Amino acid sequence: MIKPIPSRNRIAKGALAPCLAGLSIALALLISISARAAEQPNILVILSDDVPWNTLGYQGGNAATPNIDSIARGGAELNHFYVQSVCTPTRACLMTGRYPLRTGTMARFNASGGMLADERTLANAMKEAGYWTAIVGKWHLGNWEQAYLPRQRGFDHQYGCYNGVIDYFTRYRGRLYDWHRNDEPIQEDGYVTDLIGNEATRLIEQHSEDKPFFMYVPFTASHGPLQAPEEVIDLYRDHYKDEKGLAKDRKPTVDAMVHIMDEAVGRILEAIDERGWTENTLVVYFNDNGGAQDNFPLRGKKGTYYDGGTRVPAAMKWPGKIQAGTFIDEPVSVVDLYPTLINLAGGSLKQPLPIDGLDIWPVVTEGALSPRNEFIWSPQVIRRDGWKLIDQGGLYYPHAKKAQELDTPSEAQLYQISEDPHEETNLIDQQPEIVASLRQRLAEIKSQIRPAGPVEKIPRDAGIYGKEEARTFQGWDQ
Repeated sequence: MIKPIPSRNRIAKGALAPCLAGLSIALALLISISARAAEQPNILVILSDDVPWNTLGYQGGNAATPNIDSIARGGAELNHFYVQSVCTPTRACLMTGRYPLRTGTMARFNASGGMLADERTLANAMKEAGYWTAIVGKWHLGNWEQAYLPRQRGFDHQYGCYNGVIDYFTRYRGRLYDWHRNDEPIQEDGYVTDLIGNEATRLIEQHSEDKPFFMYVPFTASHGPLQAPEEVIDLYRDHYKDEKGLAKDRKPTVDAMVHIMDEAVGRILEAIDERGWTENTLVVYFNDNGGAQDNFPLRGKKGTYYDGGTRVPAAMKWPGKIQAGTFIDEPVSVVDLYPTLINLAGGSLKQPLPIDGLDIWPVVTEGALSPRNEFIWSPQVIRRDGWKLIDQGGLYYPHAKKAQELDTPSEAQLYQISEDPHEETNLIDQQPEIVASLRQRLAEIKSQIRPAGPVEKIPRDAGIYGKEEARTFQGWDQ
């Protein structure tokens, strides 16, 4: 067990300007910064994890989610919002605006490794634009080497877990402890979802008005392990009882986890409102991939490239900028958030590595058509002009014993999404020219793959995620 870490207060001591001219320059700079901050919106990005389609209240689901519902109903519901089929690649798309095959994040790396170090992140861009940046929750883009951790990727403040699949009460993943604040392991009592909500709320309550904030709040709910307080699970058991009165599978626990997450979202939104910032805050919500269980009426689930694995609930709210009750059926991608948010922040899109994302603000606010006609999920999976090709081998989890375990046959498949949204009719043999064209494009994509960086094995005697933290606070050394 890790010993509690004492808090450390570091007070920066400065000196007064030695002359009136220096003071005038400092005051002018502060006025300039304050003026710019007043023009820039605060940006809050909320990410849920593994929430099945039609679970949220505004989608007709059983989970009580009035706060997430308020984002969708008070702003724009993005009905065709696409992500990657599992956690890590989606998070890399958000952070870089680039497809994961370019960022070294196509494969899972729960043992070690991280997003390629030369990638510019959304947090980097926001800092450059004058924002204070924070991540509160699950990172999942590097968990061991220091260079891959959030504070080295543009975040001023970090709180939460580096990896995923942590116990909601102990914050351990197996033998490794995974709960941190600013490169230090911390111990505290509570349920993970509540702790994330409390930290984000505290940061907003204490935030200075000198800078706008970019806050990224990736919850772990409702990803496994499926855990929630029994009294909340009891609220949902009756929804899933069969004719014999027995509760079906694990859905009551999933709904309970989403319920608790929504309460945390409510506290965050309330803190923003109490600061008087609601009118100047853009709130973005989306889920990271399809649910691991049923996503009816969509076909497939997490790990598949059917819409059940890649189409997720999403919404954006900004009073006075996004009309309440907007419903958007245009297809857009998670990579599109990167240029959209940077442009809204007054930041720069100039960077060495090309951006795959496209600015979708006119789609959200003006009813424009989506600028996107192509989606890339992997070197085997593409959608273009309404046609989706899942070529042979198009499985995220290639180690699955049977393809049927993921509801994904191993043979090549072609679907015309506009006419067959539930992907029921495989047209692979009827459209050879379209298949050839899509395969040619995938061949181009394969030539652009950047492999993941070297993976450093986490030693068996380490007890904390984060190499430097293990050395400093556990006393481990290799």
